[in-house]
Amino acid sequence: MDRTAIILVISIAMQLAAVMLALRLIRITGFKTAWIAITCAILLMSVRRTITLYRVVSGDQSLAPDPAAETIALVISLLMVIGLAGIAPMIQSIKKSQRELRVSDERFRRLTEGSIQGILVHRNFRPLFANQAIADIFGYETPQDIAALKSTSSLIAPQDQTRVIGYKSARMRGKCTPTQYEYQGVKRDGSTIWLDSINTLIDWDGEPAIQSTQYDITERKRAEEELRSSQQLLKTVFDALPIWVVVKDKDSRCLMVNRQRLQDLKLPSEALLGRHTLDLPYGTPEQLARAYAEDQQVLESGEPLENPEIEFTLPDGRMRMYSSHRVPLRNSLGEVIGLVVVSRDITELKEAEAENARLLEQMQQARKMESIGRLAGGIAHDFNNHLTVIIGVAKLILKQIPSDSPIREDLNEICRAGERSGQLTSQLLAFSRKQIVTPHDVDLNHMLLEYRGTLSRLIGEDVEIVIFPAKELGLVRIDPIQVDQLVMNLAINARDAMPSGGELVIETANVNLDEAFVKGSPGLKSGPHVMLAVSDSGTGIAPEILPHIFEPFYTTKDIGKGTGLGLATVYGIVKQNGGEIQVFSDPGAGTTFKIYFPRQDASDASAADNGKSTPMAMQGGHETILLVEDEEGVGTYARRTLQTLGYRVFTARNGPEALLVQDSCGQRIDLLLTDVVMPGMSGSELTGRLQRRHSDLRVLYMSGYADHAIERYGIIRRDNHFLPKPFTGEELSGMVRTALDSELIVT
Repeated sequence: MDRTAIILVISIAMQLAAVMLALRLIRITGFKTAWIAITCAILLMSVRRTITLYRVVSGDQSLAPDPAAETIALVISLLMVIGLAGIAPMIQSIKKSQRELRVSDERFRRLTEGSIQGILVHRNFRPLFANQAIADIFGYETPQDIAALKSTSSLIAPQDQTRVIGYKSARMRGKCTPTQYEYQGVKRDGSTIWLDSINTLIDWDGEPAIQSTQYDITERKRAEEELRSSQQLLKTVFDALPIWVVVKDKDSRCLMVNRQRLQDLKLPSEALLGRHTLDLPYGTPEQLARAYAEDQQVLESGEPLENPEIEFTLPDGRMRMYSSHRVPLRNSLGEVIGLVVVSRDITELKEAEAENARLLEQMQQARKMESIGRLAGGIAHDFNNHLTVIIGVAKLILKQIPSDSPIREDLNEICRAGERSGQLTSQLLAFSRKQIVTPHDVDLNHMLLEYRGTLSRLIGEDVEIVIFPAKELGLVRIDPIQVDQLVMNLAINARDAMPSGGELVIETANVNLDEAFVKGSPGLKSGPHVMLAVSDSGTGIAPEILPHIFEPFYTTKDIGKGTGLGLATVYGIVKQNGGEIQVFSDPGAGTTFKIYFPRQDASDASAADNGKSTPMAMQGGHETILLVEDEEGVGTYARRTLQTLGYRVFTARNGPEALLVQDSCGQRIDLLLTDVVMPGMSGSELTGRLQRRHSDLRVLYMSGYADHAIERYGIIRRDNHFLPKPFTGEELSGMVRTALDSELIVT
């Protein structure tokens, strides 16, 4: 076989191989018509080559093939086989890719359509793809409604459009912008929602596009706002509480501190936050250690702990009292993760409790003193009536017996004893504040200087008296006799405290008492006062005795050396005149009494009365007197005394009887001499009835003490004539004459 035949055989074989490959491609690609046509063409070429080979083999030279042409045909057949052999894998790969793409598309469709996240693909805000979730988020029925929008910018709220459009436009240009941000969107019905958007630059159909994954965070935003509002409310309440509130972690470090604590401590929050309890910038080490121990007890036990009273030293050195309450702080699992400490400043409360206790003690003391005073006043009243009779009758007898009578000295001793007893009842009345007083505007300086000589004789030469009178001392309104009682009793008390001698210092001063000073002294008012201070260098008063020194009949002296009424009398005089007395004493360091009396205004003060009195002589007359006294002995003594002085006297035992006597006596009554308090009708009421009948009737009152009835009926006035019991004949005659000769006073 020659070369041409070989070429033809090979070419035919190649063409048959191409036919086989073409038939396989029909099965692979599924394009039957195209590949059948190609297969038929190749078969025809193969048939032609077979005929040509037959002629060559049979020796027919009429159609001898061109070797070069057949060689080219062979190469073409070879290339055809190679091409068809290479197309099959490529087509298989394409088919596989198509299958995978279809699967991927189906998976993407399922993911996007079933996703709760809204997915929107757009290019220059022209929607390219939208899933059902994004349609639901914005209130549209189908994704096609989103895709039909001219621009997705209409889904952005106006206040956020500039920012969001700027982000997406910059990302389309390849610039670096935030990939995730929050913004407000607009739903189909016009309402706004909050969205969290994650944006990615992708390739869509061969061109860049933006894929936005949207999350509806409206509820989260609402919850965050509610949380912020709740936190703000909590912080407002936290800072508004007028107590200390501290939140600590399980290591006892401060996490939160309210404003009240910072204000009280005068510290910034940085000075406390993060600080361990033991490192706080206030309190002593012992106080901080106690607080830390209480923290640990709560953290370890998980139980609340209350401390009703604890002291803490503030940064400025002040000591304050607090009540604290600690409660454990737990997480959602119930584990203790810290504690809350609530503390309340109880310093003022404790001070108020102490003040209330002191005031209660004062009130109880005042009630006790008042009860004793009522008893003492009642005793003194009855005793004065008896003393009036005793002294009066003794003096009447003295006038009737010879000067050399052996009983004259006995009668004088009776009179002296009666007068001393009268001083004792005067002290009782002064203590009970029922003493009849005639207050005047008194210059204490003048009276003290006059008392110097008397005081020297009273307390002895071994006690030096020093007086420091204040310049331009104000006047005080008080009965001068009470000043005498007050100073004398304090001087005697000082003398007894200095058995070996010493120094007695009396000083005066003008003072102004403020509200803080008078706070603990009921009845004492703030303003200008005159202070009288009496100090001694004696033995002082023991602390356990000091609370009792003003109690009546309380004395530390030996039996027979004191009545226990001296300081009680001083106390009564001070309180009766609206004053206050304070005592300062330490054992072995002497004692100081400070007395405060209200200072009289210059415009209200009358001429100062310094306590001088002129001895009275027995004075008589011929006027008619109606004597009304329910105590028979006093009435008899007064009647006899007045009758010996020349007066015409009618007597009655009470008010109704006096009215009958006045109606039946047939005489003009010039003076009514009446007791103040009587059964059935008071002296004041009797006076009113008689003066309605006889407007020119003059009145002289007498009594052993003044009670509420006397004050209520206005007897104790500067313009009333009053005779205190007990009285002597001279005092009785003098006051009767004064009442008769004075201007008429209508009660």
